[in-house]
Amino acid sequence: MNKLLKLFHNFYDNRGEIKGIINDGNWEESNLIFSKKGSIRGNHYHKETTELIFLIEGKIEIILMDLIVKKTTTLVLEENAILKITPYTLHTFKIIKESKWINYLSKKFDKEKPDIHYIK
Repeated sequence: MNKLLKLFHNFYDNRGEIKGIINDGNWEESNLIFSKKGSIRGNHYHKETTELIFLIEGKIEIILMDLIVKKTTTLVLEENAILKITPYTLHTFKIIKESKWINYLSKKFDKEKPDIHYIK
């Protein structure tokens, strides 16, 4: 199920801060993504891969369409937001403000057989 998550741990002291993003699941790939204001990313879904987004900075409107139950949800993510996107969820990112995020994939990207699918 797609869902917004919270930091599982947040620690501050005089040296700085530690933000615990996720302590659940098996993640095979992680990417740092930079996106310019006004750009659109995604607009695809995965059949096998769960994706986790941790927005470090910026603002993104995300349109999620669950292709199984045919339900659409629109969310706006801002700094420190964490979103888990499950398989068969069409996800489109509209970048409202220049953004930087980390995405985690439960299945590493395979260039020969990518788990990226588009609705025609």
